[in-house]
Amino acid sequence: MTNTILHKTIDSPIAECEEVLRVEHLVVEFRSRSRGEPPLRAVDDVSLVVHRGETVGIVGESGSGKSSLARAIVRLVEPISGSVVVNGLDTTGFSREKMRPVRVDLQMMFQDPYSSLNPRMRVVESITAPLRIQGIEGVDARIAELLDMVSLSGGIARRFPHELSGGQRQRVALARALAVRPKVLILDEPVSALDVSLQAQVLNLLIEIQRHLGLAYVFISHDLAVVNQVCDRVAVMYLGKIIEEASTTSLFLHPQHPYTVALKSAVPVANPVGRAQRRRIVLQGELPSIRVPPAGCHFHTRCWKAKDRCRVDVPLLSTSALDHTVACWFPEPA
Repeated sequence: MTNTILHKTIDSPIAECEEVLRVEHLVVEFRSRSRGEPPLRAVDDVSLVVHRGETVGIVGESGSGKSSLARAIVRLVEPISGSVVVNGLDTTGFSREKMRPVRVDLQMMFQDPYSSLNPRMRVVESITAPLRIQGIEGVDARIAELLDMVSLSGGIARRFPHELSGGQRQRVALARALAVRPKVLILDEPVSALDVSLQAQVLNLLIEIQRHLGLAYVFISHDLAVVNQVCDRVAVMYLGKIIEEASTTSLFLHPQHPYTVALKSAVPVANPVGRAQRRRIVLQGELPSIRVPPAGCHFHTRCWKAKDRCRVDVPLLSTSALDHTVACWFPEPA
């Protein structure tokens, strides 16, 4: 199979597609067991909209809140405020039982194929589990269809996870997520645990499945080179907040937040001429504590453009150009 990642294309403009996921002002906090210690606000007033057939990327350093956002969307962690609307249904306050039918439309694929599968369950049992929970019939035919969809042979169905390669495990995890025919798939670092050749294969598979089924993806990654090739829009997170959001083309051609500029400068460049001309930006200092973030703009402690206002006033997301929003007092030119 090719090691080149297919470029994502869609058949119709995103604006004309139906909305399948809306996140409004979501806040997620984790309480400390130590008395007097403030809660850790992992997701801070995040809003996001995803349409059918669209791939929205969420990028940022470790600790930026990407995975906490993903888990809050699927209700593996409970947000303290905000709402998640799935296929037109507001799930705010839903009990675990009431969320069960919603999970038909909303599934998640986890980062680590080694720990996301039960080592004591055969492949067929792992894929069958969500079908039986949802009371879906015709399981045998569906298993064969799913294995074919993710390019796995039927003989794998009787194997245990330890008998599979990393790429095969991730395909099984994908088949399990697709079993109930969801409309939205949350992909939390889906290829970061794989080597480069396997990454390309899995990403190409995801693109082909999306073209075939019209799925929407929320694609969480720290790898901007991958995000550039598979996503339609990108939201950049820093210390729990979205600080920039734009179409992939706009974000990579004209990044406006200094943090995004720094992230983009770290993306490897294959062309020696382009590599020599690139301005590499190395951020100074460590990522501040998300438990006690800096006042004002959270990024000001590492920003080379920071001024007095940045240390006091919190910038809000505002539109700087068509389909491009940024939270910065002194953004780069559009």
